[in-house]
Amino acid sequence: MEQTLINSPRLSTKYRRLYIITEDGIPLYEVNEWLEANSRNSYGTGVSCANEIMDYLRFLKKLEIHYREVKRKSIIEEFIK
Repeated sequence: MEQTLINSPRLSTKYRRLYIITEDGIPLYEVNEWLEANSRNSYGTGVSCANEIMDYLRFLKKLEIHYREVKRKSIIEEFIK
C-alpha cells in the first residue's frame, strides 16, 4: 500500500491523502476506485479500509486466488472468521 497526496482545490490545505494499493508496483484499478469512493469524506475511513483490503488481498494470495476470481461466498466467510 502506498500513500500519496493529491491536489484538491476544495480543501483549505489544497491536498488530501490518498491510499493506493498496488501489486508488483502496478495500481489495482478496481480496488483503488472502491477505496477512493468510500474514503472521500474521512481520512480515518481511508486508513481503515486500506488496511482491511490489504488483509483480504493477503488472505487471497495465501489461497492463490486473484481477487477477480472470487466467486464463492464461502471464501469471503472464511476470511471474516
